[in-house]
Amino acid sequence: METLKPAQTAEDAKAPEIRRWRGWLALCSLLGPFIAIAVLSLFFGALISPALHQGSAKLTFRYTAATPADASGDNATQEKSGATAVTADATMFLPARDYAGHAAYAIACAFLAIVALATFVFSAAVVVRYSNWRVFLLATLVWSLVAWAVACYFSDVHGRYLVVRDLLNAADRFPGLAPFVIFRGGQPSATGQLLENLIFVDTVIALIPIGMLLSALALLTWRPPRSFDKPTLIARRFLLRCLLWFASASFVMGVLCNKALVEWPLTLVSAGQALALTPVANSLVLQFGALGTAAIFAAFLPAIAAWSLDAHTVNETLRANAQPGAPADELKFATMPAITSIMAVIAPLLTSPVVDSFRSVLGALSK
Repeated sequence: METLKPAQTAEDAKAPEIRRWRGWLALCSLLGPFIAIAVLSLFFGALISPALHQGSAKLTFRYTAATPADASGDNATQEKSGATAVTADATMFLPARDYAGHAAYAIACAFLAIVALATFVFSAAVVVRYSNWRVFLLATLVWSLVAWAVACYFSDVHGRYLVVRDLLNAADRFPGLAPFVIFRGGQPSATGQLLENLIFVDTVIALIPIGMLLSALALLTWRPPRSFDKPTLIARRFLLRCLLWFASASFVMGVLCNKALVEWPLTLVSAGQALALTPVANSLVLQFGALGTAAIFAAFLPAIAAWSLDAHTVNETLRANAQPGAPADELKFATMPAITSIMAVIAPLLTSPVVDSFRSVLGALSK
């Protein structure tokens, strides 16, 4: 159907009111994720002891190197050939595990960088299309500063030093791991501290594209449609869905990076210590997942609400113009099925009771 003149006339008549709620919803898309993260961080700070900050009077543990005996039930370190059990070689055991941890985290970071680049390019294209190059350059500068500030704020995550920095620093002295220590200026650099620096850089790299994505969402919400018709809303829905997929992909890569980050050090210590520290590692992944989930919903709900309000106006016109007895082809966003399909794809990678429960809820809502 071509341009719907009744809907266009109605929008022209209510232009000031429409601009007002568009502006508020666009502002919510920009600030909503930060408000959600701030609220969750407030609860984390109130309920978690200050001793778990690495800058305070922190906890100190003595880490013990893992041995093949600690992994006696691990199929990767022990195989049975008839009645004989073959145990992994003691001199190769720790170096092999450390190498696997390095590789897993490097691969996760590489995929995170690829997804971040794709997200930035697509979001930048939307920003330029709905504004201009000057707005794009300004947004890049602003989000770079914001990403730097957020990375600084989250550089001291509760308890992470217990599983990552301190443990990997101690692991530099484990038998057989000396070749993995990186030297700078002829002096050895602690692996745990180097990894903390890399986490900071990864956080900045990941947040700049997310900021550009928020700018694209805000522009899609704030800019009124040039022609208030079905094809325009379909094109806008396509962009919103693409941004939702990019945001979800960035979230998944971030969770995978966090899982690889906390699982690697636990393979280097004794089975008892790994078992004791596993709840801390799981909590770190859960915290990141909670922050990311809240941020995605807070960013996209206002943008989808704005689209739905416009679609409601067009659907009313379609129903009014439909022939008697003929069903009107209405516009729908189908948000829940889209998110459910994303969770179904990533669930094998994010196996946990929380994710299983979340998938069940989304599956029920999408029916």
